[in-house]
Amino acid sequence: MDFGPLLAPRFLERFLVHFETGRKDGARLLLAGGRITRKNRPAGFVGDPDRGLFATPAVWDRVRIGMRIAQEEIFGPTVNLIQAKDLDEATKIAARIPDAAIGNGCIEIRPVMVFEIPV
Repeated sequence: MDFGPLLAPRFLERFLVHFETGRKDGARLLLAGGRITRKNRPAGFVGDPDRGLFATPAVWDRVRIGMRIAQEEIFGPTVNLIQAKDLDEATKIAARIPDAAIGNGCIEIRPVMVFEIPV
C-alpha cells in the first residue's frame, strides 16, 4: 500500500482527531492509523517521515450514515464500512454522503451478489 503525504499540518490534525470522534459515536476501529515517524515506520515504507506528513490508513466498522466520520471529510487515509441489507439500500446510503466526504464507502460485510459495472 502506498502512503502519500498529507498536504498540511491541519489535515494531519483533523485526521488524528477523527479517532476520538469515531469512537465517541460508536464506530469500531479495525485498523488503527496514525502518523508515520522514524520510530513507527511500517514495513515497506520507503519515504522519509521527517520530510512529509505521512499517515497509515484507518478502517472503521459499525459506521452509521449519521456519524460525523461518515459525513465529514477526514483529510486522511480512512475507510468507513457501512452495512446495507441490499444494493438498493446501499445506493440510498451512498446518496446521503456529502460530496466532501465522497471517499467514504458503503460496503456489505456479507455480500449476496457481486456486480461488475462496465467502464
